[in-house]
Amino acid sequence: MKVDSTTHRTVAVPVPAAGVSVRLAVSPKGPQGPALLEADDGGRRTAVAVDVQRHDGVPDGTLVVPRDLHDELGLGDGRRWTLRQRPAVQARGLVLEPATVREPDRMTREIASGGLAGALLTPAPGGWEPLVIGGSTYEIKEVRGANRDAIVRIGPETSVEIFAPGARSGVDMVILADVSESMDVADVPKPSGGYVKRIDMLKRSLRALLAVRATALGPASQVALLAFDSKARTRFPTAGGMAALDAGSPKAVTESFRKAVDQLAPRPGSHTDIQRALHAAAELLNRHGRAANERVIVLVSDGADCPPRRPEDTGRVFGALEEPVSLMEHLHRDMRVRLHAVGISTEEWFHRRCEPNARLVPDHRLLQKLLLAAGGGRPTIGGVDDVGDYFSEVGTGLRYPVTGRLTALPALRLDRAILEKLTVRRPAGPNRDRLADEFAGLVRSVNERSQRALGGALFQRGILPQVEYMLLREVPDDTAEFTRQLTTHLRRLSPLPPGAAENACVREWTALMKRLNQALVAERDLSEVSRLCGSPSREIPDVAVAVLAALCEQLRVLNGGLQKLPPRSAGVPAARRPVAVGGAVRALERTGSRSFLP
Repeated sequence: MKVDSTTHRTVAVPVPAAGVSVRLAVSPKGPQGPALLEADDGGRRTAVAVDVQRHDGVPDGTLVVPRDLHDELGLGDGRRWTLRQRPAVQARGLVLEPATVREPDRMTREIASGGLAGALLTPAPGGWEPLVIGGSTYEIKEVRGANRDAIVRIGPETSVEIFAPGARSGVDMVILADVSESMDVADVPKPSGGYVKRIDMLKRSLRALLAVRATALGPASQVALLAFDSKARTRFPTAGGMAALDAGSPKAVTESFRKAVDQLAPRPGSHTDIQRALHAAAELLNRHGRAANERVIVLVSDGADCPPRRPEDTGRVFGALEEPVSLMEHLHRDMRVRLHAVGISTEEWFHRRCEPNARLVPDHRLLQKLLLAAGGGRPTIGGVDDVGDYFSEVGTGLRYPVTGRLTALPALRLDRAILEKLTVRRPAGPNRDRLADEFAGLVRSVNERSQRALGGALFQRGILPQVEYMLLREVPDDTAEFTRQLTTHLRRLSPLPPGAAENACVREWTALMKRLNQALVAERDLSEVSRLCGSPSREIPDVAVAVLAALCEQLRVLNGGLQKLPPRSAGVPAARRPVAVGGAVRALERTGSRSFLP
């Protein structure tokens, strides 16, 4: 079914349009599902992804639009629009960036419960339109598993992460670099061919982090680098504690970090003790972390050769529990520490490249369990590009996962009272039917004769069903709404070609438009409009019929006057076609006039 400004009228209703799901309503015979609502403003096209739903209370030929969106697109100003159905592709993942600095846990809860499932993303130049969730605005930083050529839908299983830029909030970051014997294995494929040692990939990634941090500006952030195997040792800053590492840091500080990275080397015969490394990082954050900063541990390891817990580790720092996972749960709950995990190499790469050796096989299962306990997002596991990209990004900000299943907004429900208030159905009597038929015939005849005599149609295409529908079939029951809609439709009936105004019959039509407009602007109870059109009462249905009767009367005069005009001779410039209503309205606003004189 074709749905556009020539086949349907739009009705604005007071339901929120801003948010995660913009939903429209049509009659039970209309289309449903994802679509693009495209509005044309003088050649500039604006498109919004919408979810169209059928509703028993909506009459045929009507599109119900949230008032916010209706006003934003200017649909009530006679703008041409089209509703195009499109298939939707579900996104695998989504990264959102908040417009303002807020507490990460609060944002993740807000997004999880904010009705994001089922929402459609609207394409914009170079990206996507922002989402409004729980009253907060989020820029869409990344969409995985979809392209901008299709409508993208967020599903209940779509993974969502929040990216918090470091330029907006300070971060205390402890990097735990695995230097156990297994990190000396050369099983990581290089993009250019060949293989690189795990430790060399780690060092290359930390240099990428330094390059980003050396140009970073914003709230003060601190960094510490610990190398660990069976023990944890401070590598930066050399004097211990934590140090600022950003664009304002002295050259000696950045050189100290670079030297510390260069000196990282695996220790032969050593194994990996992640629990001990976490203890050391927690002590640093507890002693040297700043109260206002985010607290983050970045654990970089291949996960190979992790020994079982030892009895002597029980009851260590902060009353730590017996397992690394329990320790991270404690740190996250009581110290607001988040964990980010970077897994070096994979088991597949190892077996492809190396002889079997259980002590050297990468194992990232513990990293994944730690992430679940400490809310630090999905692990970054892989090779040179994956880990390098991670450290480049972590230098500019941090990601926080939204856990749990995304909630969805309930189906669109239009309150019966709202529908009855905005659009009261009136049975069509003989007089109404006659006026509708006469109006349709007169508009067609005027356009045909103005085309012959003036070289252009006086009235815009598609105006007939809009005006007739509003005045006879579904008349707004509220005076303010009736006045607003009538003003809009009269604007569309105003003859805009300048050449046409030279004829007396057109001037008479324009004068009627001006009088009606002035009457609508000057009053609140329709008394002047009813007097001008000869309505028997001030009741809206009677005024609507009287307005259409007055239009028909003046159209008869206009039609007769155009009939007397000779056909336009060849070579005579044609009257200019009506300009887009939006442009005419802006022109009137610039002059300060509220009349409909061309």
